[in-house]
Amino acid sequence: MKEKIFYFMIHAVPMDNNPEKEECVGAFINCWVKGSTYLTALNKAKKHIQYMTPNSSLLI
Repeated sequence: MKEKIFYFMIHAVPMDNNPEKEECVGAFINCWVKGSTYLTALNKAKKHIQYMTPNSSLLI
């Protein structure tokens, strides 16, 4: 199956155990991801974001 480019805007918020939770309200993360399906691309995006921001929870 040919891969497509998907766009996601994901809201990341600090987890309860994040020591900076009171200082941060979160962030919107925009990303373009290549995948064969929407769900494949979304899972790639979530894995990468969680790796880069381990103290954040994602709202999708």
